[in-house]
Amino acid sequence: LCMISTMASSPPPRRRSALASRPTEPPPPYSMCTAAEASDRQVHMELSEFESTASTHSLGPRHRVVNPRLVVKKYRRSAAGGGVSSQSSAARGAARSINDLVMTIDYLLGYFLPSQSVYSHDVMGPRSLAACVSFIDDRVRSVQVDLTTSLLNPHRTLACWAKIRTLQAKLVRYGILISYLLCDLPPTKYEARFGKTALRTAIDSYFAAWDASYGSSDGCGGNGGIEPTNDELHVRDEMLSYEALMHVAEGLKKGESALPTYDASSGAEGGFGAVLASYLGRGGSRDVPGRTKSKDDVPDLVHEDGFNDIYDGTDSTDCLRRKKELNRWSTALQVAAAADQGNFIRIFRLLGMCDVSADSNSSDLSWSILSRCCLLPSINVVRIGLVRRYNKSFGKLEKISGDDLTRLLRLPSPSATVQFCSDVGLPVEDDKIVMKAAPISIRDKEAVKRMTSPGRNEDTFVFGKE
Repeated sequence: LCMISTMASSPPPRRRSALASRPTEPPPPYSMCTAAEASDRQVHMELSEFESTASTHSLGPRHRVVNPRLVVKKYRRSAAGGGVSSQSSAARGAARSINDLVMTIDYLLGYFLPSQSVYSHDVMGPRSLAACVSFIDDRVRSVQVDLTTSLLNPHRTLACWAKIRTLQAKLVRYGILISYLLCDLPPTKYEARFGKTALRTAIDSYFAAWDASYGSSDGCGGNGGIEPTNDELHVRDEMLSYEALMHVAEGLKKGESALPTYDASSGAEGGFGAVLASYLGRGGSRDVPGRTKSKDDVPDLVHEDGFNDIYDGTDSTDCLRRKKELNRWSTALQVAAAADQGNFIRIFRLLGMCDVSADSNSSDLSWSILSRCCLLPSINVVRIGLVRRYNKSFGKLEKISGDDLTRLLRLPSPSATVQFCSDVGLPVEDDKIVMKAAPISIRDKEAVKRMTSPGRNEDTFVFGKE
């Protein structure tokens, strides 16, 4: 969790500890919430156990006492009424500074989340991930409210916008991972729809902060004459790739006739066209305002012939040079092309199956995991496509062992493969799947549920090992 949410923003091959920004202790007193709001919330019995002193955290809300170093500003809707929101502006507190917001997110994601406790485990045992996420999500909403105000400030410096982008990138990674880790929980414990909305907010806010610094593709706004650093370009490449893969997942789900029609679950329209539209809408041209071209510059991926090489899946020398600056987004583009062409085996190959214990760059490792999380909602659609092609190739009641199909479908075990093939309507005899000439159809309601909600059964696919 800590590796994903606080990973360093360094591009390969330069290596940096993924835990470099992890705080070793809570921030100074009242740096994440004003003393006035903290006192008011204590009076109104609105303190979480994660904000209370060591001697009172286990007591009921009526008896909890605020810990000045742990209390975090709570999200309040202006029309909610009651509690802090009914008090004066002094009690509610002014908007926090950017440094305070960065400190808050680093505390929530780098200190609190990995240990799932705010005290040593002999004082407060680890709480459930769902309980911790519920607390974090509320406090992140409060941070986003303050950041929204920041986006309206035309006098922010480049350094300030860089901090905002770093913060939003952490929230994007956090949102993607948590959406998978808690996907099996009921809405009473984890509101998946809210989590997806928060993820979309973080992505949009990241690119809004980028436009505020460097302008959009039309050259409007930004600070003319200032170039983004290589680190910033690589993080932008990472954010573009996540958004593209979510579009691919939505497009795959909508295009599968054997399953019920989906609603867009992540705010993404879906489809190959949506991938390109989002790229261009995010200022996709590599001509950043203020950036000076050199004779060594390579053509843009979309606007010149390089796009055809990416779409066709070729790996020519020129294509590899074009992909250098947008390496991860170009991989997402190849995934989109493979999905559009029905080349499902290539999708698995592109996403790879690395082991999380491998000695590799932490940012590469995190991207491998998070990219699979982005595509996970449609993973069974990919498998259905593979089974459909396999079925057409064999047919005539030929029996195939579960071992053979397990490797093809990237499922954890032969028994899981047999269950999957049974769900899609293929007969099973003596633990072997029988191919048939008839089209694949899924009719059982429980089978449809398993197909549309892969759940935590996909750890092997996501993390690359059991």
